[in-house]
Amino acid sequence: MPRTDTERLPIPAEEWEWFGDPGHFICARWCRFHLCTLVGDYLVSTVGAYVHPRRSGGNEQAEAEWLADNWPGEEIGVGRMYETMVFRAGDTRCDADGCNCGMPIPDNWSELECVGYNMPGEANRGHLEMCQRYAAIDAAMDEEADDE
Repeated sequence: MPRTDTERLPIPAEEWEWFGDPGHFICARWCRFHLCTLVGDYLVSTVGAYVHPRRSGGNEQAEAEWLADNWPGEEIGVGRMYETMVFRAGDTRCDADGCNCGMPIPDNWSELECVGYNMPGEANRGHLEMCQRYAAIDAAMDEEADDE
């Protein structure tokens, strides 16, 4: 079906906003893998390669040895080593002392969608696929709002 002039295209990747900090998971500070991307009104967060400090006793060498024997770390959920969750982004952005990353803070931490993976490549591809999916969803939601 040909596109009409009023039909919205997905948000292009150049307009996505990337953050260096994880966007969810209470133990995310111990994840070695994290991607977090704002796509329109959606925050897409992927975490994994989780190594809790009890595995190292605060010693980087012990952690590296444990991780070498237990790649890619501990499960972050039942049957998954990595996960991507999507949240509706809130209007407030982080401006906390000592952080000030500017990441949007969801008004509601109930995820809209969650997908699990067991390999880092799957997690990376899954994160990008989820960003593309929500880029299209955001455009469709904008189009519906314009029609009202």
